[in-house]
Amino acid sequence: YASSTALVRMAREEWIWTHGSAAPPADWAASSGLADAAEQHHPIAEAVFRKMAYYLGIGIANVANLLDIHPFIISGGVSNAFHLFEEPLRKETARHAFGMTPEEALKRIVIRRALLGESAGMIGAGHLVHLAF
Repeated sequence: YASSTALVRMAREEWIWTHGSAAPPADWAASSGLADAAEQHHPIAEAVFRKMAYYLGIGIANVANLLDIHPFIISGGVSNAFHLFEEPLRKETARHAFGMTPEEALKRIVIRRALLGESAGMIGAGHLVHLAF
């Protein structure tokens, strides 16, 4: 629900729903193409980023509620478009957090983009291998 693959799938489904059996634009086969379309205010592209923020916000709030963890780092390919879903993500997370008002949740639950972006996982895995030897 909150990955580059999910974004592309949701966009394809929404395109077919609104345009019939026509295929979506070819550059929508990657989340970077969807991000470009959202930056140009294409309604379907904007909608899929909001939908992803909704699902991811529920997931983050659930982890915060269950484990009392409050820092979250977004990485992977979708992190390159963090600016497109950051605000709705924060609002959805705050809306689903227990035991605090949405205003308190916005202050307490920290959500940031990984400094290494989509390379964070590979660099971390490489570092673990390096430590093992």
